[in-house]
Amino acid sequence: MLPRFDPAAIPLSHPLTAVRCVNSAVQIDLAGQVNAERIAGSQYAGVGGQLDFYRGCKLASDALSILAIESTAAGGRVSRIVPWIPEGNAVTSSRYDVDVVVSEFGLAWLRDRSTRERARGLIEIAHADYRAGLEGAAGRFGLLRRGWRLVPTGRFRHNRTASPSAAGRTRVPVIVVTSAEEGAGKTGVAAAIARHLAYEGKPVRLLRLAGSGNSELDASYFASLPFVPGSPSNAVTADTIASPRAGTFVVEASLSDVPQVPADGVVLVVRGTPPRVLPAGLPVRVVVVTAAHPAANVPSSLGDVPVVALAEDRGLAGFSVSEARALLDAEQLVEGDDGDPTCDSLVIAPIGSDAGQPYLRRFPNKAVVCRFDRTDMHLAALRSDPQCLILTGGRRPSDYLFDAARSQGVPVLLSRTDTENTVIALEGVFDRTRFHGPSKLDRMVELLEPTAVFSALG
Repeated sequence: MLPRFDPAAIPLSHPLTAVRCVNSAVQIDLAGQVNAERIAGSQYAGVGGQLDFYRGCKLASDALSILAIESTAAGGRVSRIVPWIPEGNAVTSSRYDVDVVVSEFGLAWLRDRSTRERARGLIEIAHADYRAGLEGAAGRFGLLRRGWRLVPTGRFRHNRTASPSAAGRTRVPVIVVTSAEEGAGKTGVAAAIARHLAYEGKPVRLLRLAGSGNSELDASYFASLPFVPGSPSNAVTADTIASPRAGTFVVEASLSDVPQVPADGVVLVVRGTPPRVLPAGLPVRVVVVTAAHPAANVPSSLGDVPVVALAEDRGLAGFSVSEARALLDAEQLVEGDDGDPTCDSLVIAPIGSDAGQPYLRRFPNKAVVCRFDRTDMHLAALRSDPQCLILTGGRRPSDYLFDAARSQGVPVLLSRTDTENTVIALEGVFDRTRFHGPSKLDRMVELLEPTAVFSALG
């Protein structure tokens, strides 16, 4: 018989079942390293069976190693999620041992994730009071790009420290976010509402009703968000939605499908101009007008229903690297570290590399377009911290570019046409982009936070 803590015992003992190995720890850093034995340089506990169980999971065919922690310790005075395991403490489990980290704010998936994706996920599930500090430290340590931010953290409360007035609000079990047209922005509004509720410490799920538009893609996006664990990755039917016993369901649906959903509150999203009358028979709590024109004279309310106007915003119109790749039928030369980042600007590299870097730094969150043979400009562009580099001309660039782009985690695409035709092909991408990526979600939350949207929903 195998010893009790032999890692090989896990796959042998459970050959036909999914295995979940759960441990806890003193702290975890943004790279995924775990300290389970020392506090402030003093030995607090032994290693125990943590490594044996985690490494046994690696031997099983269907297993997850899970770290479950509270986000803070010492009555909230210390964050258990830290930028780096501090000097004097120990690394009990390496950054490759843990698959999933769970806190009261959600889960961070670490398996097969880049360093930047790990850092972002762990900051998402840290306590709101410590997120800003973690963001800044991640930039200094090179775990994230300098200046990256999750959200203005001071605006969010933890459920254990919520004010009595907040705790006494009426819960809205099922919130439906809807619009009569595709592209109005309901996906972004739904995700922002869900994140606001989650960051207040409320259990929330994001669901996409099947049957219209990009419902399956929207559902997949919702399921990828770490603050709504358990959200389905496929679109659901109305008959599967029932009022939850606790927490909230936020459901995205087309306006024609809303009567089928047991909605307790409806958020109506329209583009450009508000409706003259509200849809009959629906419990509309708030109207959101996206891309509102300044001359549209948007009223502050329709009857007793508040109306919120959001002007056209570049941060919401940005395109993803995958959208640019598909539109250009481009080859991806370098994958990058940030998954599928969002580009708010499309910039053509100038003629001279000396002037290139100062010029390019003027544009945040940019994609830079440059000929394949301009290695000097490629390196200048990479030093300006782009989201993506798009090469034109269809020929392989210098190996120097590959080394520099991989070291900085910047994705590189190769277009098959020249610069002029590449830019012409990309001109319409801003009009067809989907809501995707952390920067768009950050911006949508930032736009909605000062408005009446969140308060109208309790």
